[in-house]
Amino acid sequence: MKGKLYLFEKIAIDAVLVNLAFFGVFWLRFQSGLLPGEKLPVSPSNYLVPAAVVTGFWLFLFTLFGLYRKRGASVYNQIIALAGTITFGVFILVLLTFDLSDPFPRTRMVIFSYWLLLIGFLGSWRFMIAYKGERGKGGARANNLTIKRLGVLGGDLVIFAICYYSAFLLRFGGRIPSNDFSTFLNTLPLVLIIRFGAFYYFGLYRGIWKYAGINELISILKATLASSLVIMAPIYFLRVAGYPRSVFVIDWALVVLLTGGMRFALRAVRETPPLSKSSGKRLLIVGAGDAGDMLLREIKKNKGLDYNPVGFVDDDLNKAGVKIHGVPVLGRCEDIPELINSRGVEEIIIAIPSATGAQMRRIFGYCRRSRAKFLTIPPLKEIIGGEVHFNQVREVRMEDLLGREPVDLDMELIRKYLEGKAVLITGAGGSIGSELCRQVAGFHPAKLILLDRAENSLFYIEMELREKFPDLYLCPLICDINNGEKLKRIMNNLNPQVIFHSAAYKHVPLMEDHPEEAVLNNILGTKRIVLIAHQAKVEKFVMISTDKAVRPSSVMGATKRIAELYVQGFSKQSQTQFVTVRFGNVLGSQGSVVPIFQHQIARGGPITVTHPEVTRYFMTLSEAAQLVMQAGALGRGGDILLLDMGEPLKIVDLARDMISLSGLDPDEDVQIKFCGLRKGEKLHEELFVEGEGVQPTSHEKILVAQPVYYDWEKLESDVQGLEELAHQVKREEIIKKLKEMIPAYKPTVNFTREKDA
Repeated sequence: MKGKLYLFEKIAIDAVLVNLAFFGVFWLRFQSGLLPGEKLPVSPSNYLVPAAVVTGFWLFLFTLFGLYRKRGASVYNQIIALAGTITFGVFILVLLTFDLSDPFPRTRMVIFSYWLLLIGFLGSWRFMIAYKGERGKGGARANNLTIKRLGVLGGDLVIFAICYYSAFLLRFGGRIPSNDFSTFLNTLPLVLIIRFGAFYYFGLYRGIWKYAGINELISILKATLASSLVIMAPIYFLRVAGYPRSVFVIDWALVVLLTGGMRFALRAVRETPPLSKSSGKRLLIVGAGDAGDMLLREIKKNKGLDYNPVGFVDDDLNKAGVKIHGVPVLGRCEDIPELINSRGVEEIIIAIPSATGAQMRRIFGYCRRSRAKFLTIPPLKEIIGGEVHFNQVREVRMEDLLGREPVDLDMELIRKYLEGKAVLITGAGGSIGSELCRQVAGFHPAKLILLDRAENSLFYIEMELREKFPDLYLCPLICDINNGEKLKRIMNNLNPQVIFHSAAYKHVPLMEDHPEEAVLNNILGTKRIVLIAHQAKVEKFVMISTDKAVRPSSVMGATKRIAELYVQGFSKQSQTQFVTVRFGNVLGSQGSVVPIFQHQIARGGPITVTHPEVTRYFMTLSEAAQLVMQAGALGRGGDILLLDMGEPLKIVDLARDMISLSGLDPDEDVQIKFCGLRKGEKLHEELFVEGEGVQPTSHEKILVAQPVYYDWEKLESDVQGLEELAHQVKREEIIKKLKEMIPAYKPTVNFTREKDA
């Protein structure tokens, strides 16, 4: 009932406004004298009957064109639909009712006046209702117009009128003839409506004046030029006699100057810096680019920030000696240590969000030579909307020094194989597994199955996901991947379509002492879940591997290499797409050097590093998970995909950086101690096996290795032999078998001196 009453009210209001427009054009034509023609009395007999007919015509036309069904449409779309319908209707009325034998200037003026009145009356009330509805919901907007923007709109209308009048005034040397003044009055409504429409169309009421820049100026030029051309059309169409053409050019120039000037004047007033601060922390800004400029403006206009910017440093020689908002560029980055002392700098902010890892480490090296506190602006991927604000400034982190480029994901390709699918993640409580859970959840799977045998880590990731994704169907399961019967029940009951296999033993020294556990988990666990995935006809299976599988020196690496071979080999006999993704270390993952170093620094040291030359590949946790998903979308059956890890990083440099990030001095406050390579470790890791023939893919950070297949029957036999040895805990025989299967494996373990577990 409520909806019908609302529709009835709309029709009733439309009927009243249509009558007003009809009466208005009668009055303009026959009574006011504003439109050319003979004055005649308007009696009920010659008005009411035509008004009733025309009202019925318009209501029928509005219904036919669906104007009463567009409740969810924006104000802009409603006005466009209304304008189109009225234009069509006026054309029909011209054909049916208007006396075209009258002189054309008079008839066209009547038509145009009627069209304007209809659009003005009917469009205005729709705009008002929509605006009121938006405010009733608690917002202060109607199609991106706030009360302030309505004030801007009113101000622009005044400017348009002043400019138009001034154009006539300038054209006639300060005194407008009476005939031309009448022309001005008759055409002013047309000019105001078209100017406003053009400014609205080009988005000039959706911006904020205090941020007006070159884009706003270009929009003003476009809107003014377009509206001037549109204004010319009806004036020439209506054949307004003696209309001065130079008014178009003068009016255009004045509108650009005044509307643009008002916007930029407001920005200039708001951004005019106060007198330089002589108190507050003496601040040095690294980077005199856009980010440094925005940061300085933020500091100067925010009185609550207790900073006194003393200068910039920038490696661009063209900026040497210039001033930005009165603050000089004092030198290059290498001058930071000297400037800290000579200028009494107390704090440094690195304002280069696009800096690479090498650049950040170099700047960081200059900063850490002093006792000045140093902060940074986060990378561009963390800055929303490209605007820099002081509340985004934070301490320098390890990932800043790593300097990994933001991952450019093919969102549509990933969405195709994850959205609406049942996804199973093994090892869901681990570092990689839990980050995969977070990333996959963002692609709206129909079901997310979390499988892990560690209850605590599984509990925490479940709680986090339920909080962040309350509508997601989560199914956390405690299960060992070697529990074949339970895995079968899970597959039959939950029917996963995509599996990310992250579960594995990854700690190199521990697996050196317990090779039987590495075999059971990394090889046999993978074998079981591969077989069950094949039987369940899973669409895609993505196994996560490691760079330690390449020419392995550890049990962990050798078992992961055999798991890779098994997944590759099985892909040839299955409809399931089995894909392997291989990458290096993940910064901050459980058991990695970063949390170990953090613990050692907190304890006061020393930090233990295995060797002064040891290097490792690193990437961030989120980058690794994103690229695993992307690789899963790109990979086909049997592929081994390699993630671009960038340049390897010296572990001793990582240790020194972490000590400095803690506000301490390496070798003074915290010592670095070299303890020698542990069992299974090597100086440098590699990402691909010789002979794999690495090729690029469609993604710049993902490579594909050509498969190197193992004889399948022999592989099955060897894996079965390893299973028997693992159950019997014959460690020396396991090492020999691994060496036999992977000739490149260089074992370092010696069990003759080890005690049995």
